[in-house]
Amino acid sequence: MRREEAEAALKAHYSTAIQPLVSDIVEFLSAARADLGGDLDRLLVLLVIALQTASSPEFRSLPADVARTGDDLDEFEGRPTNISSVADFTGIPRETVRRKVAELLDAGFIHRHGNDLKMSPEAPRRLSHLVDMVVANSARAHALIDGLETAKKI
Repeated sequence: MRREEAEAALKAHYSTAIQPLVSDIVEFLSAARADLGGDLDRLLVLLVIALQTASSPEFRSLPADVARTGDDLDEFEGRPTNISSVADFTGIPRETVRRKVAELLDAGFIHRHGNDLKMSPEAPRRLSHLVDMVVANSARAHALIDGLETAKKI
């Protein structure tokens, strides 16, 4: 199903679809907030750095279990980002991003080489339950949309 079709199905069945979708988002944010010291800006900065790391061909060529867990890696190869790019993408002030990056470096969630920032393999190792939540939430959303489309055809 194309994205446009999925959006149309969700809008057409908004009253029944919204509760499970928002519930999954709240559950994820609550767990992530707890894991990152109650700081959702820190989470957002980490997610943007992780997205950039994961967008590289090198990351995509990893076996799925290694990409998901970071096991057997000292460092992820791939596309780095920098503080300015994270600030521009998120709208978080650069100084705040600098502080969050320092905290994430201290926690071992990211690596820095000069101005380049990449997710460290430690992040998915320590936050594997969050990765699993994203996978499960995506699967539930897909199943929900499929169910809406099936119900529409009946």
